[in-house]
Amino acid sequence: MVSVSVTGIDWSKVPTGTWCRAKLEDDEADDNYNEYTIGRVQKIDGEIFMCQNYVHSEDHPTDRLGFEKAVFLCSDTCRPERSPIVLELNDVRDFELLPGKPKDFEYEPKYFINDGPLEFHPGYIETECGIKLSNLTVRDIASRLID
Repeated sequence: MVSVSVTGIDWSKVPTGTWCRAKLEDDEADDNYNEYTIGRVQKIDGEIFMCQNYVHSEDHPTDRLGFEKAVFLCSDTCRPERSPIVLELNDVRDFELLPGKPKDFEYEPKYFINDGPLEFHPGYIETECGIKLSNLTVRDIASRLID
């Protein structure tokens, strides 16, 4: 698999959903920066995040692309030559963009509304506060999406 280092990257050309990997710091773990974490890039309101299942930063999006957690990478105004410095300040090491999902990486996507998980059942989705949305309603919502 060919990967692209963050050095000199133009974030405006990196679309939301791009697969990536990095070594992240977790204040509660003993093995910081030892293992790569796989995730996806999320861009919301001028901020760029790495959505993954390892560690949360204080500032994180509610839409985490099916992952449980997210870490702040930088703002979308970060100049390419500043990216490595900004990532290091945000406790992100060895960040790389990947051409796709790694073949050996498996995860079950999890989706959230107001940081509460959605539960999928036959015929409906249920929110943490007990609201049930039928498949018909979810399909109707999806049909109204605007790209």
